[in-house]
Amino acid sequence: MLGGGHIAGWAVTDAADIAAVENAVAALGTQAAFDAKYPDAAGRPPLAVAVGDGNHSLATAKAHWEEIKAALPPAARQSHPARWCLVELVNVHSPALGIEPIHRAVFGVSMTELAGAFLSFAARHGAHACGMAGAQQTFCFVDETCTGPGTAERVECLKNAPWPLAVGTLDAFLTEFLAQRPGAKVDYIHGADNVRALARAGAVGVILPDFAKSDLFRGVVLGGVLPKKTFSMGHAEEKRYYLECRQIAPQTL
Repeated sequence: MLGGGHIAGWAVTDAADIAAVENAVAALGTQAAFDAKYPDAAGRPPLAVAVGDGNHSLATAKAHWEEIKAALPPAARQSHPARWCLVELVNVHSPALGIEPIHRAVFGVSMTELAGAFLSFAARHGAHACGMAGAQQTFCFVDETCTGPGTAERVECLKNAPWPLAVGTLDAFLTEFLAQRPGAKVDYIHGADNVRALARAGAVGVILPDFAKSDLFRGVVLGGVLPKKTFSMGHAEEKRYYLECRQIAPQTL
C-alpha cells in the first residue's frame, strides 16, 4: 500500500539462541559497563534498556492491566494475557532506525520576545551564550521574514546548558514561558521545512539540532525522562504503518 513494502518475521525457538539474547542484554546492565560508558554518572543504578513510550503507550497498557487485575483472583493474575507487554527490542544504532528531532512552533509571540526570554531563562540557570565554535547546544529561531534556510534566522548557542539535551533546555523554558503567557501556545512539528512554512504563516519556529543516537541514552542517564516529543523515528511515509500482534480483551477497549 502506497509504497509501504512488506514485513516478515521469524520465530526464534532454539534455547541457546534465546539464552544468548538474554545474556547480551543482561551484560549491558552491569555496573562496570554502565560506569565505563557514563563516567559522569558512575555509581548510579545501571540503565540497559530505555522504553520509548509513545503511540503504543506502556503506561496505557499498565493502566489497562491494573483495571483487569483488580477483578481477578490471585491465581488468575499470574497467567492473564493482559499482564504481559509485547516488546520490540531494538539496537538504537541500527542503520534501519532513523532518529530525527521534533521541532517547536510557538504562536502568539514575536521572535524577538521569544528568543530574548529564552536567553534570560538560560542565564538564570547558569548557561552562557556563545559562538558556534564553543556551542554545546544550538537553537535556530525563525519567523515570517525567513524565506529559506539561513535567511533572517536567529541562531542562539549555549554552553553550560542546564539540561544535557537541547530539547530538554527548550522544553523547560517553554513550560515556564507559556505558563506566564496564556495567549501563546506551542505545537510539535516534524521536519525543518514544515517549521519554516509555519513561521512564514505567523508562528515563531524553533529548529532543534540533530543529535547523535548515543545522546538519547545519555540524556536519560544525566537528565531523567526525556521531554515529550523529543524525537521521531522515521519519516511520515514510514510512520503510517504498524505491525499489530495481539488485541487483549477487545470487549474492554
